[in-house]
Amino acid sequence: SQVEVTRIETTEVEVLTRGPVHEAFAETIVYEREPDVIVVKAPPDPIDEVPPSQAPSAANVAWIPGYWGWDEDRDDYLWVSGIWRTAPPGRQFVAGYWTRSGYGFVWTSGFWADANDNEIEYLPEPPAVVESVPPGLPPTPDNVWVPGTWVWADARYLWRPGNWVVANPNWMWVPAHYVSGPRGFVFVDGYWDFTVD
Repeated sequence: SQVEVTRIETTEVEVLTRGPVHEAFAETIVYEREPDVIVVKAPPDPIDEVPPSQAPSAANVAWIPGYWGWDEDRDDYLWVSGIWRTAPPGRQFVAGYWTRSGYGFVWTSGFWADANDNEIEYLPEPPAVVESVPPGLPPTPDNVWVPGTWVWADARYLWRPGNWVVANPNWMWVPAHYVSGPRGFVFVDGYWDFTVD
């Protein structure tokens, strides 16, 4: 009998000891808009990932797929592996994506959206932040500062001032912020998330 042998070509995989943290694990909050990083080189096709069979046993755990991130030090793309993540209460993850810009490709960050929102609303660019630090010390030691933010109402931006709130033990406050993308700005209201150990 004849045996058919198939040769499988593999690409060398380099496991790094440093690199970006998946944005679904620790969302980066930017108050003042920074210029977009335009990458001339097109991102590779996504890597097909199979979630690990060992998932956390907590409730509301979701598999968040990986994505290609841009590493300025290497001047190349870097695969950010997918993760199991317990979703913050009342939140669902909207994955980031690459879009073609006039001179290259721009990354739009993912974010934790309100789970009750069925549609993403794109808004004009918000004005500059009015305040960024708390006005003095907290009224009690168990208070945390919730920064003020611009909110869209009646077809215009209105300022919602910051305030002190009682902290939730073992939770952290993720402040309200905007995520910029090719179609406009998406408002992500503040929410409680699990602490990053």
